[in-house]
Amino acid sequence: TLAVGGAVEGVFIGAAVGVAYALTTARSPGFAAPRGGARVAVVAAVAVAAGLAGLGLALAGRPLVGGTIHALAAASAGGHAVLSPLGRLLGEPGFGTVTAALISLGEASAFGAGLAAGLTRRR
Repeated sequence: TLAVGGAVEGVFIGAAVGVAYALTTARSPGFAAPRGGARVAVVAAVAVAAGLAGLGLALAGRPLVGGTIHALAAASAGGHAVLSPLGRLLGEPGFGTVTAALISLGEASAFGAGLAAGLTRRR
């Protein structure tokens, strides 16, 4: 069977995002949508929290999207979407722990930053 991400990963990243967002917007008056530098701080904090959750998941062997794509491509005959070249770029013989950790850190951070930016956007 292939190791693919799912509900467990969503719960951990969602919890990290929720806690970081709540902590950084707790003093915001009214709706939790700060402006200016405070908004940048919220987006950065949520991105860091989500990234750390993604990193922890990867180190625990729970793949996110990048790891899932690699596993599916590696299991397919003639799959061209394998991420082994990234591992070699990072000094690993293939798609290893460091590669999975960096990809998970990056994708979870981008998710957290995008979500926080959207939640704090004012019209």
